[in-house]
Amino acid sequence: MPVVKVKIAKQSQKWRYRCPNGHTTWEPTNNHLWCRACARQLDVDPEFWAVYDSKTQEEIPRERLVLDV
Repeated sequence: MPVVKVKIAKQSQKWRYRCPNGHTTWEPTNNHLWCRACARQLDVDPEFWAVYDSKTQEEIPRERLVLDV
């Protein structure tokens, strides 16, 4: 599978990719992704393994993401 570069420095890129609950406050960790907004809610798991691309409407797994800061 091709690698997807996510440029978080660009505002349009930041809003394009979302956690499973629709937030844009996600961050990569060692082997998964984590969402700050989800962590602030009760009974919501802030850890997940794929982001949602709102432009292409596809899920992109963590192993395909490369952050270009």
